[in-house]
Amino acid sequence: MSRLPELPWILLPGLLCDRESWSPVRSAVRDVSAICPTYPESFAVAEIASTVLEAAPERFVLAGHSMGGYIAFEMLRQAPERCAGLLLISTQAEADTPEQSVARQELACRARREGLDGIAEFMSKLCIPKTSNRATALRRRFAAMAHRYGVDAFAAHQEAIAGRPSSVPDLPGIDIPTVLVGTADDRIVPPHRTFAMTDALPDTHALRLDTGGHLPMWTQSEDCIDAVRLLSDKLKGLTKNN
Repeated sequence: MSRLPELPWILLPGLLCDRESWSPVRSAVRDVSAICPTYPESFAVAEIASTVLEAAPERFVLAGHSMGGYIAFEMLRQAPERCAGLLLISTQAEADTPEQSVARQELACRARREGLDGIAEFMSKLCIPKTSNRATALRRRFAAMAHRYGVDAFAAHQEAIAGRPSSVPDLPGIDIPTVLVGTADDRIVPPHRTFAMTDALPDTHALRLDTGGHLPMWTQSEDCIDAVRLLSDKLKGLTKNN
């Protein structure tokens, strides 16, 4: 049986993000395989998760940022036995409220009508706080990444997120080492929503950051690298105990 720390990592990006969103953190898993999938333009989180699973190794460690966390929860519903550990950054277990779902659908319609220029600029400001070092450069970098993501994928994924189920009932059954990362100034997923999962998850560690916005892999990369190493250490501990 393979040692847990040597299992490949699957890095699941957030909305409007791609493999570049994980680039500062990849150094922490450079000694193992790290896979960062491109999502299909699907209107259902279950279908996106199924597509990722079809291409995934038999066993893996999951890391999900924002929308990537929603996909991670669905992957765990579909194939719980394949995941050895879980890192969740700036995400939540709750489903959208009806008002949030409507807002997402309206934003999807706006993207199809107007393109991504305005949305990319707006989202870059939400994701990267102005107090962050290199905020202007990071916001430009985010906007470029958003344009690579594309209008069709953005619109489809907004609708997929809007229709996702709540993962709150599943949390007690996720009995694998889990690390949660949230920032105090996240304007998209407030930290209380991330850390609401702490007590329900059987084996979890919460890393609370004072700042970093919604994309701490860029703005607080050393803290996120620490989170990866923490999860790796937890998995090594399991290996020794077994």
